[in-house]
Amino acid sequence: MNIYHTYLGLQHQHARYWGFKVLEISKVGDIISEEEYFKIIDGKTAVLFGACFGVGALAGRCKNWEKLYEAGLRIGRAFQLIDDALDYEGDSETLGKPVGNDLKEGKCTYPLISVLELLDKEEVKKALRGLSDYDTLRQKVIKLGGVEKTKERAKEELRIAKEILKGFPENKYKEDILKLVDFVVNRNI
Repeated sequence: MNIYHTYLGLQHQHARYWGFKVLEISKVGDIISEEEYFKIIDGKTAVLFGACFGVGALAGRCKNWEKLYEAGLRIGRAFQLIDDALDYEGDSETLGKPVGNDLKEGKCTYPLISVLELLDKEEVKKALRGLSDYDTLRQKVIKLGGVEKTKERAKEELRIAKEILKGFPENKYKEDILKLVDFVVNRNI
């Protein structure tokens, strides 16, 4: 693959990102499924990580660049999952935004989705649409284990990424990627 094809691939990923950003915005205030959630984060955060890993691999003339792209996708998913968990029980300074901001903005993220069957759907819809106290819902999601389930899912994504990386030789680049994996899973959780 030459630099021109790499550029076209990046342009395609950039266009996909904005398409999924529009999808995310269109779902504000709605309850979404786990499948829709992953479709959105795969098209935004995960694809950004995947593209960085894939392009880096291509630039380094790595023959298995697709594997690194896949590892990047998994790490990007985990990064977003941890970000969503921190939005429920992190601190504003770490997040760079107020805790509960996604919920306040009407975004249905994984912590909520993971415990949805235990909640009153009408109460959830009201909170997502700003018609009731979102913080009460946030606290319920925490008590029902939504944050813990989200962290576990993130760890599973990182386990898969590490499994993919086992196929690559031990070197400083792989070591740096594994440090990134550890950072993602341990950032203030």
